[in-house]
Amino acid sequence: MLEVSFDVSSGPPAPAFAVVGHAWKQGFKAGKALRKNCPYARETPEGSSWFDGWNEGAAKTLGFPYRTFTRKFSRVAGASS
Repeated sequence: MLEVSFDVSSGPPAPAFAVVGHAWKQGFKAGKALRKNCPYARETPEGSSWFDGWNEGAAKTLGFPYRTFTRKFSRVAGASS
């Protein structure tokens, strides 16, 4: 039998992609307006950041729980609003 354990005491895992702040904020703004016209290729860090921001912005508009850039990445060094 294979046993796997995870140490979660150090906080949440790092994002699976490099967050590009300006792209995330552009996506959040577009998501609030429900406009899905990403200016970046999906497979790039900018594209992934934009879509992540879009999801949070759309959630805000639709009345679902959401997080701003600062709240989502406040534990990441160098995060700013």
